[in-house]
Amino acid sequence: MNTSKRLLSERVKRFLSGFLIFAILFGQTFHIALFQTTEAAESDYPNLVAILVNEGTFSGDVEDKLKRYGEDVQANLPGSRASIVSIPDDATPEKIAALLEKLYYDGDGKGNSRLVGTVLVGDIPMPVVHRGEKTFLSVFPYVDFVDKAFVYQAEKGYYEYPDAAGASDVPEIWHGIVRSNAGDKDKDRERVAAFFDKTHEFYQKSGRFETAKFRQEPHVFYFDSYHDQLSSQVSEWKSYQLMLQNAEDLAYNRFNKHLAKTVYEAYQGYL
Repeated sequence: MNTSKRLLSERVKRFLSGFLIFAILFGQTFHIALFQTTEAAESDYPNLVAILVNEGTFSGDVEDKLKRYGEDVQANLPGSRASIVSIPDDATPEKIAALLEKLYYDGDGKGNSRLVGTVLVGDIPMPVVHRGEKTFLSVFPYVDFVDKAFVYQAEKGYYEYPDAAGASDVPEIWHGIVRSNAGDKDKDRERVAAFFDKTHEFYQKSGRFETAKFRQEPHVFYFDSYHDQLSSQVSEWKSYQLMLQNAEDLAYNRFNKHLAKTVYEAYQGYL
């Protein structure tokens, strides 16, 4: 890869990192009877980002830091608007999923908008899903609205995989989770507040992220496991394993019929 392509790749990765992890807040509000939202300046930006935070977390310094967080994100993510939504501590997953689905299809009711992402802050409950013999917690019902992979069964009180031909395992929006599990509510709030302090320093290139302290600009690690799996092939993984197994022969240029036979036999069924 030449220098220009490498630099372009790095820029794309930085942009995606900022978009998926920190894309939050700033924008118009929507009004749902069950939830309380913060007011924000009007905007015509069509990409809506919903920040869901439970009532127990959204108060005092955390509230202030969330709003500041939104200002940082808006400065780095033009073309989007978002709302901080305070979720009651006793809200059920199906009501939260219904709120996000409404935002996806109808927007926030103020201009042309549709939900593109959500960030769950604090102790937001996760849906219980059933698929075959397995039961587990999953964020999927919060991000899946078209050809749903999991459908809520009111009589059972959980989400169930319908085994229908039209079901899709691809989510419609991205998501992020900011949560502490210290076992103490005060400690959890402190950790959440510290996280937003750290992200503010990152955006402002201040504190621990001062440019003078780094030889290179600080980066955020970004890992997309879903698309990483799609881009991987079994044959490539087999090639990597064979390279490790025959590293010494390759290093000393021991290319002979025995090595060729070993590689040929190992590749049968993958080509």
